[in-house]
Amino acid sequence: MVLVSDRTGPVASYALNANCTDTSYTGWAYATRIEAPKDEWARENDPTRRAAIIQPIQKEAPPRIPNIPLGQFFAPLPIAERS
Repeated sequence: MVLVSDRTGPVASYALNANCTDTSYTGWAYATRIEAPKDEWARENDPTRRAAIIQPIQKEAPPRIPNIPLGQFFAPLPIAERS
């Protein structure tokens, strides 16, 4: 067994957490079509096979993900100098 920390994979994505348990977000979608391939992807070591496993997740995820963080935004606030 190989233990790898892959922060870019579907297992680490909070937006793909569709298991409907105490660890998922309240009101989050329950989707076995996302969870089953995630489990299979996590157990697979072959990169070519992983690419094939992730295809159903990529098709199923977009309509279920409520938001996609594209970056951060900070509103400029005026700061008055006090004398």
